[in-house]
Amino acid sequence: MRKEGIKRWILGFFMVIITYPIIETFIPVRLAGQVNRADLTSNLLPFNAETWFSGDFQSTFERYMNDNIGLFPLFIRIHNQIEYTLFGNTYTGNVVEGKEGYLYEQIYIDSYFGEDFKGLSVIEKNTAQLKELQDKLESKGQYLMFCLAAGKSTYFPEYLPYSQEKDSTNYEYYSKEFVKQGVNHINANPWFLKMKDSLGYLLYPQYGIHWSHYGAMLVTDSIVKYMEKGTGWDLPNMAITQLNYSPVARYYDNDIAHSLNLFYEVQPEPMIYPDFEWRGEKGDKPRKLLIIGDSFTWDIFENSRIGEECFHNVQFWFYNQTVHRDVKTEGSENNGLPTLTRHLDFYKIMQEYDAFLIVSNEPNLSSFGWGFAKDALSILEDPNYRPRERNNEYLRDQAKNKKEWREALTHQAKERDITLDSMINIYLHDPNYTP
Repeated sequence: MRKEGIKRWILGFFMVIITYPIIETFIPVRLAGQVNRADLTSNLLPFNAETWFSGDFQSTFERYMNDNIGLFPLFIRIHNQIEYTLFGNTYTGNVVEGKEGYLYEQIYIDSYFGEDFKGLSVIEKNTAQLKELQDKLESKGQYLMFCLAAGKSTYFPEYLPYSQEKDSTNYEYYSKEFVKQGVNHINANPWFLKMKDSLGYLLYPQYGIHWSHYGAMLVTDSIVKYMEKGTGWDLPNMAITQLNYSPVARYYDNDIAHSLNLFYEVQPEPMIYPDFEWRGEKGDKPRKLLIIGDSFTWDIFENSRIGEECFHNVQFWFYNQTVHRDVKTEGSENNGLPTLTRHLDFYKIMQEYDAFLIVSNEPNLSSFGWGFAKDALSILEDPNYRPRERNNEYLRDQAKNKKEWREALTHQAKERDITLDSMINIYLHDPNYTP
């Protein structure tokens, strides 16, 4: 009888193990947690005739089941932890582990070694175009400047996972051409390298791909001072009042580590998180700043308070594509359905804004300014000019698979009594689109 009882317990145990994944798939117990970044790939479209016959429901259902089957996050974490701990392997995009555990993204390494070099003639032409825009804006009392963001591979080449012969780089030649042609700019790389002996990882964290929050605040202060010097404007200035060390990384300082999907999030040495205040008055003239930038801009836009206490208004065009006005804090970007730059009156924007700032890291120099200088010159010559649409396939994929985007567009489709696909087409292609 005792043996029969043991057999029943063993059978029951294995039945629970076998059936639990199915239970968790349909009941949101989620004892194993959630896979980071899964929200971009595992959203299930509603089942109806439109999604069925288009095949969209089937494709999202397959991804949803793969990503959300019970204990899936647990198995992912077990796999990733073993690979990371024993072999130094990572399974997040193009992340690679360098020496002493430093994490990099492959595109930054490729750019550092010059594998994306566009050629001197292209760089000279792009720089001349930027200088032409700068001069035209200056004649109208406006200001344009460029920020060359510091790169992790340039800052920490000693921790790269491998070495190879370094070729010509976009960063090297753009930094020379900017000086040669007189482009307003700040170059964060040599400045960061000068501070490296004293600040080290405090400017570039071990497990982050972007400059640290402290570094971003220093860059913000330098941008404002450079702009003051170039324009004669009297803008409020950032004053750091206290340096606080934290053993837990904040803002974007641990962004790669957060995405590794391990059982525990690896942490760098204590990081600096400064207290600061803006000193001075914004003045009577409501100065407005437009930033066109990549992900290195987020910390500046969200957490420096530059749009609240320095300028009267700051708008951020992420990759010259999505428009961001609402400021979030603590490294939390606004994930709602964004206005696209193609939805705006570009000519009106060029008339209204006093200053224009382009922020680009090293890999993105191969997509120099994402066409902003060319489009701005064209719109100043012809107010009816419409910039070329870019990245439609990416935007369509986001609209279908990113939860907040899809929900907003589904709601708009119901209000207009049209299909989701039709609504997405309006969102992407109708110049008169309004939410």
